[in-house]
Amino acid sequence: MSDDQQTTVPITNGQFVADNDKLRMVDAVEALTSGHHLDVSSAFVDAFGIAVLSDGADNGEVRLLVGYELSEIPTAQDTLKFEDARTWRDTGTDPLDRTVDDESIGPAIQALCKPTFLTAKAARRTHSKLYVNEEIGIAGSSNLTRAGLLGQRELNLLQDRPEAVTRLRDWFQTHWTEAIHEEREPFKEQLIAWLDGSRIRRFAPFHPYAKALFERYRHRFLSLAPSVGDVDLAIFQQRRP
Repeated sequence: MSDDQQTTVPITNGQFVADNDKLRMVDAVEALTSGHHLDVSSAFVDAFGIAVLSDGADNGEVRLLVGYELSEIPTAQDTLKFEDARTWRDTGTDPLDRTVDDESIGPAIQALCKPTFLTAKAARRTHSKLYVNEEIGIAGSSNLTRAGLLGQRELNLLQDRPEAVTRLRDWFQTHWTEAIHEEREPFKEQLIAWLDGSRIRRFAPFHPYAKALFERYRHRFLSLAPSVGDVDLAIFQQRRP
């Protein structure tokens, strides 16, 4: 992309709303990646959101500041409601599409491996969501996740006033500097390992059954497998066949 090309995001009177209705947040963020420098602060992230930033690392530099511990990030695809469980039981088909997020893991890891894609874990927890390049800043409710960028009803304000963009970039720089100063180990390596470990594991039908049996009667094998951790079984898993 040439230096004279501008970020193309609808702006009205200095600001615009990205709510995943009239304007999808994913489209706004993808437009920001056309700049030469993109800073993102998000409480939670997932593979889909990280992959969206890939073009930004090709066009320039991306800095991603994650506000919460990775182990505490809720994954909507792994939340199965009672209604969904009944549907699964009655139809024999998982009602949630888990493969979509799984397919984003490869592109997300490839994006993170680019030297221009920088990451850091916030020194102190922050629930803030900010997306800002040289020309436009977006602050609002959308996390860097599929739900935040595409699925949920959100409220994000786009700002193109130079003084506002400068303040947003200054805010990010303050928190980024603090995160880098407090960093004890490379966060990017943790992030890549976390993504890679979240891939869907596929098993033959017998394997979950055998695992349930083992956990139900594991006390009998404790001396043989002392390092195996407990897994809480559902009531139906504890019933003897």
